[in-house]
Parts: sequence; structure tokens; C-alpha cells
Amino acid sequence: MKKFFIYAAIAALVIPFVSCNNKIDYGGNGPVAKIEKAKNTENAKKITIKEGTAKDKGLKEIEFTDGGRYIVTRLKTKADNDTEVLTGTYTLENLVYILQNFGSVSFDASGNVTIKLDGGETVTATYQEENKNPESDFINSIAHTWKIDKVDISIVADGKNIGFVKDGCDLEQIGKEIINQAKSLGANVNVNVDKLKGYNVKSLTFTSSNTFIVEFSGADPFKANVSGININSYKFTYALEVGYDNEILNAEAECEFAPQTEKTAWLTVKVNSDEFTGRVIFMMTVID
Repeated sequence: MKKFFIYAAIAALVIPFVSCNNKIDYGGNGPVAKIEKAKNTENAKKITIKEGTAKDKGLKEIEFTDGGRYIVTRLKTKADNDTEVLTGTYTLENLVYILQNFGSVSFDASGNVTIKLDGGETVTATYQEENKNPESDFINSIAHTWKIDKVDISIVADGKNIGFVKDGCDLEQIGKEIINQAKSLGANVNVNVDKLKGYNVKSLTFTSSNTFIVEFSGADPFKANVSGININSYKFTYALEVGYDNEILNAEAECEFAPQTEKTAWLTVKVNSDEFTGRVIFMMTVID
């Protein structure tokens, strides 16, 4: 067991050597790989719905991501002001955005948006286009849709070190492993795994308009706002806008992004819950 923790610590601190091609230097921390910008970066945009029938329909925000996915934020009902997020892929045809399983979105020169919903209804509104981050090696590298290949967990619970690596990113299974290891070490950890059922991460998406979204195979997406970006150190923070705080994905967290090859990267997220503290490394591959 001691050897395992030593190896886990080494894995957390050492960035694997990558080929000499496409290297950049950030923050004096040594060479990392450079990931080319996503193919939809030029079409990416984020709009906030202002006034019109689209707002009456509950639509609040529409974003077209660099990685070719759309993010629609809308009210579930007007009564409780509860917000939900719809996601899928989009294509651009003759300046019209075609959203899979949602409809189409087009813009005119007067600052209006027209949304033709699947099923035949058409709504319109005025809108505000949100600012995008200027292009940089960091933004180009991170603004993609990612698949999680593995997660590396390293935490301290009740004074005990817990560490393991798992394929994929099933939060329920991660929670169970934390509980099992804690018990074997005599630590007292209370993780509500029932609240994690269905939260098997399908993909992560970052956008050049400061959005971070987590999509699951069996639960509704989480949506967060990104802030505090340091394009030199590749560090930032996120705060959940839609979703809930849990032991693995906190409502707010500090993050560090580290490209490994031209298509892979590590995302290190600090974990700080009532039960334990530590970090999670998401080992990711670009899939857009």
C-alpha cells in the first residue's frame, strides 16, 4: 500500500515527456504540448436572450461551442425559475446553425435572433453576444470537447491518504472506491453515493466564451462559468451555474490544465469537501 501511494504521488507531480514538436512554455514550468484550436472556433459564439417571444418561451442563453456542440439554457417552468441545460451537436449551413434535436438558429443584421424549434414553432428575440477570449495557446488548447480516459484520485480523509486510478469517470463508482479504501484504512468518510447514481461523465466541454460543461450518460448536464484565467500558467477557476455540489465535483474549484500531446491533456481539480480534501486529475482526449 505504501508503494502505491508513493507511485500515485509521483504520477501527480511529473508531467510525462512529450515529443519535441509543438512545444510551448507556460509559467516557467517546462515544456508542454500544444493543441491546435477546434475546427468550429470561428463559428463559436454565446448569446444572451433579451426581449421577445424566445424569452417568453423560457430561453435564456444559447452557445455554439468551439468543439461543435450547442448549449441551450432555459427555464424549466416560469413558476419556480428552475434552469435546465440542453446539449447536442450543431452544424452551420448557409449562416444558419442547425441544432441536433432542437431546431435552427439564425441572426439578422438588426440584432435579432430567429429560432425555429423542432415541431414547427418559431420564436424571435433581441440578443446580446457575449465576449470571447482572445486567441492564445491556452484558449486554443482547452476550448474543445473532451473524453475522460482515466481519473487519478489523491485525497486525505480523516487523516488518511487515499489514492487510486480508474478508467472513465463514473462518480458513483469513484464514491464507492473512496468509501472502501477509507474503511480499509480505518478512516470515517460519509459519501452519499445514491446522489451520484447516473453521474457517469460522458464528456467535458470548455469554450472560448468562458463556459465549462459536464455531460453525463445518465443525468442532466452541469454548467459552470470559468473565471480567473491565467493564460501563462494555464490555471483558472469555475463556479457551477447549473448542477449541484458533490464530493467529487465541487460547486467551485481551482483548476490547472496541462496538455500532454497534440490530442491529450490533464485537468487537475482541487477537491475540498466536508469529508476530504485533495485533487482529481482528469486524463482527457480531444473528441471534437
